Amino acid sequence: MSQSQFHHFIPQFILKNFSHKYHPPSLNSKSSTGRKKKHKKNKIYPGEPVLHIIDLKGTTPLLCEASVKRTFGLMDMYQDVSNASDHNILEKELSKLESRVSQIIAGIKKAFESSKDGFSMSRDQRDMLRKFLFIMKYRGPGFHRRFHGDKSGRYVQNDAAIFEKYMAENGYHNPVDVWYKSIKTILDLRIDVQGKWRQELLAEIYPDDAFWFIMHMELYYLAFCTPDGSNEEFLLTENCYNVHEGPNSTILNPETGKPEVTSWSSYHEFAPITPRLILILRSSLLPNAEEDTNELVKEPRRNLFELSRSFHVNPDAAISILEDLPLKKPRNSYSQVLAQGIELLPGEDGSRRSNHRFTFPFFRITTDQVHRVNDILLENAHLTSVIGYNSKQSLKESLEHYLELPTGSGFKAIYRPHDDARLVYLQKIEMIARSLGSTVVMSYEEIPGEEEMEASRQESLRQLQKAMLDNIPEQPSEFMQLYQKLGGDYHTLLADLEQVKKMRFLRIKIDVVTQGFREVRRERVREHLRDLFCQSIPSRRLWLYLKGLREMSLGSPDTPYEESAYAETFDGPEDVIVKAKNVVRPECLNLLLHFTVMQDIQHRLMPGLSPSSEITFDKAGIKRLQKITHLTFASVGSIRDCGIRPIQDHAIATSNIMRLTKVYEQHMIPVWTIDENIEVLTRAFVREDMMTILSGNLGEDLVAELSDVLFNIVYPAYEKPVAR
Repeated sequence: MSQSQFHHFIPQFILKNFSHKYHPPSLNSKSSTGRKKKHKKNKIYPGEPVLHIIDLKGTTPLLCEASVKRTFGLMDMYQDVSNASDHNILEKELSKLESRVSQIIAGIKKAFESSKDGFSMSRDQRDMLRKFLFIMKYRGPGFHRRFHGDKSGRYVQNDAAIFEKYMAENGYHNPVDVWYKSIKTILDLRIDVQGKWRQELLAEIYPDDAFWFIMHMELYYLAFCTPDGSNEEFLLTENCYNVHEGPNSTILNPETGKPEVTSWSSYHEFAPITPRLILILRSSLLPNAEEDTNELVKEPRRNLFELSRSFHVNPDAAISILEDLPLKKPRNSYSQVLAQGIELLPGEDGSRRSNHRFTFPFFRITTDQVHRVNDILLENAHLTSVIGYNSKQSLKESLEHYLELPTGSGFKAIYRPHDDARLVYLQKIEMIARSLGSTVVMSYEEIPGEEEMEASRQESLRQLQKAMLDNIPEQPSEFMQLYQKLGGDYHTLLADLEQVKKMRFLRIKIDVVTQGFREVRRERVREHLRDLFCQSIPSRRLWLYLKGLREMSLGSPDTPYEESAYAETFDGPEDVIVKAKNVVRPECLNLLLHFTVMQDIQHRLMPGLSPSSEITFDKAGIKRLQKITHLTFASVGSIRDCGIRPIQDHAIATSNIMRLTKVYEQHMIPVWTIDENIEVLTRAFVREDMMTILSGNLGEDLVAELSDVLFNIVYPAYEKPVAR
């Protein structure tokens, strides 16, 4: 059996930058032999490097000193690795990387303490430092919990199904072995300038984590920051190298009652290296004034940023609270910054070269910005046992700022009843702040748990059902008339709303699980879910679900179904399909409802686009044409398959005649295929004939409504009559 070993989350060469020499309370610190002896209470030698820490392990938090050798880590981090001989191999490999990186960080520290403007390093040194920062994140306490799983050792993350499949296909029996292999592979990986390392990595380790490392290396840039004020300092938490700044969207899982992250964005990551110096990785998605003078750079960046925000429950709130940091990319030896943008120097062709160098300035940040960085570190320290600091005054000010953050700020949210650990943590650091002389009064946001919310919801629903049944109007509202037309009544509505909530949760869950997949594959998964719902769900329930899906897609995800239904805020073109359901083939009704709502969402997101829109062939016009083409043809298919038999028959006959006579050639849009031109022209002709086609089946007013929905929303057609 290998000997137990203490493994540090944060290397000792960094911890020593926060340390001081230990001076025991007793002056008699030598043994009778003259050798220094340990202090009996804390077993620390005089002169040994120690840290000022908040010890959070006990019921009562303590301000004390801890040995650098025995803090910010845990015993036998890799003890569950299947091959016992590998237990300490990783630490030996890590020590080699740490030895090289320690020299780089020592150089950065020396330049900073010498009041130099910045620090220059080679491409290899920069890549080595970036690799080190990822390893620090990947082997930290958060990932230790991830790969060690629940109490039974079962992997319980959102990607569990994909991860377990990967383990089975690659012969792994223990999640920790996957973690171990990934760390070792990254340590051994050579970052070549040709970029071959990316494919090597994807072939060797769990792909999701490989992509994460690639993103870390390619989609962030490194900056050095220091407080502008002389008394401000950065805190050191056990997981500070694991923490990111950026929005997290969560929902309560109705099965577990616990919050689950549905999407997250990382805009900044942190690596404190001294109390006065921090390395920050900044996402390249955020605006960059020097690069954004070039529209060819600015527009794709903005589009990617907006795309990343769109995955959140509330995209408008998916912003960075540190966007105002005065950061720039490091200067380099192959380009120059000019008024018109960034240009390559003579002799450079844009390829990466090993002799390139990078100069990193020391950016000064304000007191408020320092507090915001420390707020983020404190917010994520609730599952840790130690917080390191340098001066008590700086610690007091940081704790006060964090504890006083108002509710609704995105910090200090307590989910009842499962978040007791966070509340206990907040109470402990409030006690520490008070012990430092603060009068701070902690504020936090308390969010009811699922059981509490469910009990409240069920009581509200019971009261609502009683009120509905006691006060059924002689003439039902239009909403209820449509719901009844689909087979529902006042007794089924509440049960349907409850099932709709579960359908919505499943849709969100699938989007979470498939994050990182190619969009084509994600869309295929969504289509499978669509088919499942359309084939197996009662139309009345699907109708309610689709209304909620539209609300969620258009930025109103928190509108309760119960309130929306009775406030009659769910009006949409799908209601016309329900009114006309007697002409829709029963097996096609659900799919037509689905396409109607999906197309309505697209029209609302891209208003004013139709086949009749003006088309130009400049850059903006081509982009507009792509949107029109997608809206017109993408997912709905042909009017010949719309599910309304009289319209289908008429459309088939019309398109066949058109193909024979080639009348479509008079109206050709050259960028569309012949089939697409025939399709959009067929829609226009069918639209003109709607009164004749549906004569005797529907009233004239309803035919006009249906025509408007079909040919302005679901199957977009030319807006004006077309000569035959």
